[in-house]
Amino acid sequence: MAIKKRKILLISYHYPPDAAVGAIRPSIFAKYLQEYGWEPLVLSVNTRYYQILDRDNGLNRGNTLVFRTVKIPTIKDAYMSLKKAYLKNILSISLAETQKKWTPHHTSISSNETIIAKLHRYINSLFIWLPDDMIGWVLPATVAGISLIRKHRPDIIMTTSPPNSVSLVGLLLNMITGLPWVADFRDPWNIHAKLPIARSSLSEYLEKRMQNLVLEKSTFITCVTPEMTSELFLSNRESGNEKYATIRNGVDFEELAPFISTEKYTKFTITYAGTFYVGRNPFSLLQATKELLQQGLLKEDQIQINFIGDCKYAEGISVDHLVKDLKLTNIVKIEDQLTRNKALSMMAASHVLLLLAPAQPLQVPAKTYEYIGMGPLILAECGNGATRNVLNEYPRAFIVEPSDLSCMKKAILEAYARRNENTSFLCKDFASQFNYRQLTGHLAEILDKVTTSRNYQQALIWK
Repeated sequence: MAIKKRKILLISYHYPPDAAVGAIRPSIFAKYLQEYGWEPLVLSVNTRYYQILDRDNGLNRGNTLVFRTVKIPTIKDAYMSLKKAYLKNILSISLAETQKKWTPHHTSISSNETIIAKLHRYINSLFIWLPDDMIGWVLPATVAGISLIRKHRPDIIMTTSPPNSVSLVGLLLNMITGLPWVADFRDPWNIHAKLPIARSSLSEYLEKRMQNLVLEKSTFITCVTPEMTSELFLSNRESGNEKYATIRNGVDFEELAPFISTEKYTKFTITYAGTFYVGRNPFSLLQATKELLQQGLLKEDQIQINFIGDCKYAEGISVDHLVKDLKLTNIVKIEDQLTRNKALSMMAASHVLLLLAPAQPLQVPAKTYEYIGMGPLILAECGNGATRNVLNEYPRAFIVEPSDLSCMKKAILEAYARRNENTSFLCKDFASQFNYRQLTGHLAEILDKVTTSRNYQQALIWK
């Protein structure tokens, strides 16, 4: 007789076919939890709210039930809709570029801030960025979650954030239904990391209260790095460290299998996949390449650099214009909005994969594990912290301090010299610890522990 699977309500704003990196972790959890006796029900937002769709990424193949809801329009959404129509019809500017025009960029507050500017900042902080610009999803997701709980009677709730608004959905559902709740953090909830134009003393106080409630009321908390887990625990010691665990991002070897044997490009190829943001930029790589060409240490016909994704701008600078200024147009190629499968294929064919994590001491970019799973050389520009701690153990990594041009040139040359070496057996052994199937098994153990503990009681109203 088959054992009846227990059910988990998995709540994530990002979920396939969303092309955002945040969609990968929840979709792979949903895929492998079924092997450990758990039936996932996914609650997400309607796909029309996603900036880029990728319906051919293979991340949501299976019988997982996915329920989607609308968002309540915010002030930002109303502005974006009007601006989008105007810019698209009059100036032919894309939605992504429109989004950037709204996102705050000011890094400091003027000492002689006017009353109008202060009012603008307070509106920004309280009605748009508290706790983030996805706050309009909280109420519809909570209502939908209650309906799903009534109908499907899951044993546990799990949220994965960012956006941090998702954690508020979990908080409300936990308080209303009494179901245990696992709060998963893919990135730190760092209130002070917001730009000043999106902050005010009142918004910081309110957001801190939100954060404290999430940490206090959640039944269990998971994070993607030990550094992040430790940071969250230190901010809420009262709950005890027994409710915290690290479940890293990882590698879905089933997904990567078709790409592992991909033949390498003829030219020595460096590829970056992702977005230039949070201090991530290719400036050192491009300048170092330019100088190596000028010094005759590399030739134009020997090297290719690929940027895949949202890579047209970095730090407000046009990457295309920078490439032209450096006379690297024959070397650098910017690929916009590729499907995940195409991006993985290009990554697998490259000799070096570029990783940028200059100011993220608690995080490891999710792509790091996919890079490791493919086994190529990795050129990482990062400071001390979680990313460096992982790559220090990887046998094919070159770690460069941010903006260290001399070290970047040396790393490129050494990577070029080692481009054809075969140490895949070493990389495979190292990558095995990040197998997403096994990591999901760890999550399943936590779910089992929470739902079988003496403290677990499902609210009678749902029975």
